[in-house]
Amino acid sequence: MHNGRLPIPHNQKSSVSPNQESQQCCGLFFYIRGIVHYEFVPIGQTVNQVYYLEVMERLREKVRQKRPELFAKNSWILHHDNAPAHTALSVKDFLATKQITVLEHPAFSPDLALAPTSSKIVLNGELGAGIGA
Repeated sequence: MHNGRLPIPHNQKSSVSPNQESQQCCGLFFYIRGIVHYEFVPIGQTVNQVYYLEVMERLREKVRQKRPELFAKNSWILHHDNAPAHTALSVKDFLATKQITVLEHPAFSPDLALAPTSSKIVLNGELGAGIGA
């Protein structure tokens, strides 16, 4: 099992299933204590506002399941970049309706840029990062 800190040895087998090999990572949402949610997007699937809304619904459910105390208090924060799917009105409406706090990402700030297509969540003040659509 890889500890997440050291390079993966060449002789260690990948834990990616054959089904996942034909997909690309869409979202990985985690914080200091571990992964909250991750998704694979099928090759050819466009990550648009409709798809990203579905991801947000599943992320919200995972927070509810894995961190119910934070979900109940609405004390988690989402930070994503300004990708069109993230800033779409339907996504903003969903996040506002569900009272999900969003930490705004400044436009055109390469010094503050997340990893390409990344998102972060903050759970109970513990910052984490993630790769997202």
